[in-house]
Amino acid sequence: MLLLPLATACSSKDSGGEPAESAPAKRAEPVRAASAAESSAAARDEWSKAEVIKRMIEAGLVVVDSQKAASDPKLAAKGGQLIVSGSVLRLFIYADAAARAAESASLDTNSLRPGVPAPLPDRPRYVISNNMIAIYVTPNDRLAERIENVLLARHRRTP
Repeated sequence: MLLLPLATACSSKDSGGEPAESAPAKRAEPVRAASAAESSAAARDEWSKAEVIKRMIEAGLVVVDSQKAASDPKLAAKGGQLIVSGSVLRLFIYADAAARAAESASLDTNSLRPGVPAPLPDRPRYVISNNMIAIYVTPNDRLAERIENVLLARHRRTP
């Protein structure tokens, strides 16, 4: 008879000595925090390097963060360099859309206008979305379209 209360008491605690029902709540807290952070970024409609990588991977593209810095002579900001399915993508993330707009005003982004023929294989392609400028060169039009779709899917407010 003494063993039954002892067994019940032991089964209601996890290895940390806390009631078993509070353990899942504690483990779920980081998930809720991550979801809240993602919802906040979505509400602000802003990009981060991690968000770009996540969305590229979700779209089935192969992404490698080269950990190299990226630069452009027309941009003051320093960026990062990703390898996306074999093509180099230089990524520049700004504090907000206004900061990005000041920088992107000097770029030749003719490839963004409808009806303009696809750029030459060695001509940079641009995706400008809210607080991000992505610049890449690829001879593969299908890959270019996939990259553009990923980067413009949620962020439709382009210049």
